[in-house]
Amino acid sequence: MKPTIYVKTKNVYGRDLVYPSCEDSHKFAKLLGVKTFNSHQITMIQELGYIVEEDYNIGARLASHTKLINSIVRG
Repeated sequence: MKPTIYVKTKNVYGRDLVYPSCEDSHKFAKLLGVKTFNSHQITMIQELGYIVEEDYNIGARLASHTKLINSIVRG
């Protein structure tokens, strides 16, 4: 079973940004020196063997936010 990290997507000033949402994703962000992840960083995390999933426990998301994560995850 692959390890999973959780992220949350927020629309900030018309831009969809991907934020860390669990302890491991916060560690990745700290390691990278960022507050949000871009698509390249998500891809690299996946290449390290992690599954990246949207954290639905923090509230409802707009459909566009889910589409962003799915497009990054599915490439």
